[in-house]
Parts: sequence; C-alpha cells; structure tokens
Amino acid sequence: MVGFRLGLAGATAAVALTAAAGLISAPAEAAPRAKVDFVAIGDSFTAGTGSGGEFRPAGLPCWQSPPGYPGDLGATGRINLVTNAACHDAALSQSSPFYDGLTPTVTEQIAKLAVSRQLSATTGMVTITAGGTDVGASKVLGGCAIDPQHCAGYVDSAVNAAQTLLLPALVQTYNAIHSQAPNAKIGVVGYVHFFNPSSGIPTILTPANQQLVNAGTDKLNAVLAQAAGIAAGEGAKTQYVDAAGKFAGHEANTTDPWVAFDPTNPTADSNFHPNAAGYINGYMAAVLSQLKPAQL
Repeated sequence: MVGFRLGLAGATAAVALTAAAGLISAPAEAAPRAKVDFVAIGDSFTAGTGSGGEFRPAGLPCWQSPPGYPGDLGATGRINLVTNAACHDAALSQSSPFYDGLTPTVTEQIAKLAVSRQLSATTGMVTITAGGTDVGASKVLGGCAIDPQHCAGYVDSAVNAAQTLLLPALVQTYNAIHSQAPNAKIGVVGYVHFFNPSSGIPTILTPANQQLVNAGTDKLNAVLAQAAGIAAGEGAKTQYVDAAGKFAGHEANTTDPWVAFDPTNPTADSNFHPNAAGYINGYMAAVLSQLKPAQL
C-alpha cells in the first residue's frame, strides 16, 4: 500500500509538472468549414437586372447589374463567388427562337467556364436561371399589355414552348453543368410572380391578365422543376429552388415591391425583375434556405 501511495503521488506530480511546462493542451477546436466555391450562370435574373446600374464585363456583349443575388451571396462571408457568368437576355443556346445573335448563351457561358477551369471538380455550388428568354417572356408581357384581348393566347404559346421544346433543352443544360462540375450542387432557380391582381394598384395589365401571366409563370417553373428532377435521375446534383413564395405581397404593384417597375418608362430593361430588396430578401434567402450552401 505504501508503494502504491508513493507511485500515485509521483504520477500526480509528473502530471502537474508536465502541465506547467505547457505540454498538455486543451483539445483543439474544429477548423472552420471552408467557403464553398460558387459559380452563377444564366439570364437576367442571375445577371442582376433590376438591382442597379448596368455593367458590361470587358470584351463581352454581356450586360449585368451587380450585385444581384450572386453578389449578395458572395457578401455573406460563407460563400466564395468565383464568377457570375450570367448575361441579361441570355437564351439557352443559339438555336433558341429568341436568341438575339449577340448575347452569350448559357451553353456558351458553360463552355467558357470549363475552358477557364472556373467550373470544375472543385466547384461546390452552381445556380442557374434560364428559360424565360427562350419562351419569349418579354413578348408575353408586351403582348398582354398592348393586345389584352389575346393575352391568354400569348401565355398559352409560351407555356406550350416550355413543355415541349424547353424541357429537353433544360435537362441537357443541367447535365452539361454536371459534366464540368461533378461535385457541385446545382440550384435550378425559378421565376417569380410580377403582379398582385388583388392589390388595387394599377399596372400595365388588367387584373385578369395579371392572373394569366402569374399562372404562366407557375407552369414555366413546373417545367424547370421537372427538368431538374429528370437531370437528378440521370446523375446530376440538381435541385429546384422556389423563389416565388418569397415574393408574395411584394409584387410590382404593391406598396412594398421587390419587383422593379418604372411606370414612366414601361419598356425599361429593368422592369419586371427583382429590385435590390428582391434579390436579397427573395432570391438570396431562397438559395440559402433551400440549397444550404453552408453545409456543402
């Protein structure tokens, strides 16, 4: 027993001396999670149209309006925005019936990002808005405003194009992104309602036609979600991101709009796109809550 007590006392003293010498340290804290590398692709809703002044990247016929939701995400401190390649009025490809012959298409955006290695196996998240240009969203709005009696026809034509021609093209596009960025979560971000038919605040469309256009947007979004599901079944890490719900009560013709509209200039490019508040409170919030980039 004496030997045991002496041994215990010696061991205790040794521990004390070791601690005093700083050789025993507290458990190391877990290293902070690295920022996820983020690439943005698509049309005006990713290019930031409506959020501020226009900007054209050097050497490209591509118009952006920073920050948009990609810049807002990059400013959170949790996401590394590698690049925003989106362009105002970008179509999916040059075969789109509404390709303007100049603006870099989504297909061209992906190809350029692949060559520059900005879209690669290290990419953790990609977001894309695309399809609105390809079904002629601007034509629908203009037609319903100028020719209100035939608004349903404009909407039906766009919806039919989305359900037939656009669907396979979207699947091909999402798979092309996955082939270049196989580890990335791909957020297929939807469009929003521009109008609140019950607000009583007048805008370019009658309340009945506002409802028609909103319903058309829902059907376009359904095609985006369907295409994301098909691509996911083929191996792509695609997920549809619903942004429309965030904008309820904040449409263009409300007292607190998150959708830009200048009644003195009804043909402005910025009209019927999110404004700065819409990109932060609507689009950025939707991406954060549904894609959860902090967990990627």
